[in-house]
Amino acid sequence: MSRTNPIAILGARTPAGLARNRRSAGTLRIDESVVNCAPRQRYRSEGRDASSNRLANMRKHRLTLSALTLALFAAGCGGDNAVAPQYQPQVVNTPNVVFTFQATELQDVTDALSYNWSSSSGSIVIHPATATNSGTITLNIKDASGAVVYDGTVPSSGDITPPGGDPGIWTIKLSLANYTGTINFEVQMQ
Repeated sequence: MSRTNPIAILGARTPAGLARNRRSAGTLRIDESVVNCAPRQRYRSEGRDASSNRLANMRKHRLTLSALTLALFAAGCGGDNAVAPQYQPQVVNTPNVVFTFQATELQDVTDALSYNWSSSSGSIVIHPATATNSGTITLNIKDASGAVVYDGTVPSSGDITPPGGDPGIWTIKLSLANYTGTINFEVQMQ
């Protein structure tokens, strides 16, 4: 009677394959003898081996990272962000020419945005075209030396020509408080 290699019958030619096949329940007949392939019982007193612990930790960290990513994504897409995709934001920042901001159909948004814009001239004009339903919107513009050039609301229309400022990198800040409406304004260098 010839004996058949039990490893070949089980289809496991590597130690990993053997471990995988050991978990299969049932029995396998090899030349009239019976081999038990029941899964090995693990008891708490045995503990886990190092690779099982690493795998469990990786799964736990992956789950934690996934939950954190989802929470950050949800927070970034909420209604309190003026540049969220649902508001179709458009920002044009062309140095020494124009800075334009537009966001449509905002709903109860509270946010503060800040941009740097290069102006080689100390003279600007603000072209607003904003439709406010409720809430407030404030525009604050500082020149390169930090002096306030404009600080006030963004009206629905009418050009604003504030006093001049120092050329260089200017700061344009937009503050919204419970704002509902459409924002559209342009700061143009003269």
